Amino acid sequence: MSARSSPEKSSPYINIFTSSSPVNSSPSPTSSSVLLLPPRNTPYSNPWTKEEIIPILSYINDHIDDWIVHPKLLCKKAIELNLVNQRSVHAVYQKIHNIINSMKVWLTEKKKGHETLIWSEKEVNELLEEITKKVIKKEIENESEAEDVEVIDLEQEENLSTEKNLNDEGSNEEEMEEKANKDMDIE
Repeated sequence: MSARSSPEKSSPYINIFTSSSPVNSSPSPTSSSVLLLPPRNTPYSNPWTKEEIIPILSYINDHIDDWIVHPKLLCKKAIELNLVNQRSVHAVYQKIHNIINSMKVWLTEKKKGHETLIWSEKEVNELLEEITKKVIKKEIENESEAEDVEVIDLEQEENLSTEKNLNDEGSNEEEMEEKANKDMDIE
């Protein structure tokens, strides 16, 4: 009898070595080497709790400039400080990035996203709103600085191009005179 249809054992796992393959006619492995896989519909997620998120958000709030410059490095530092356990840098970054983006959408468009933790926990919501407002403010400042730089660059390019044209015209006249003198010397 196969492990799936065995009435005496009720296991949520599937024995992948019980059915014999028509391609492979080798005998089934012994019971000590049986590989059990969880059923496909079993979720592998580990939901975030407010106890995990609040220390990270507090750390980010205190180091908002670092978050804007290099967020993954800040997540790595948060993990090194043991603000969160059993989460990778990418997982921390992705979660924080997603909830900040959800809060941005809420603040700009008044649409709630799927991140239920930020709506159900008041402390998380307030801290996240503060961080998101700082991030938006910094983004606006960076955009205005970039526009100022572009305007200055365009003005400098115009000045340089007019100076270059004036210099080119002067040098062209000098070159033409030198060429004419050389031509006269040859004759």
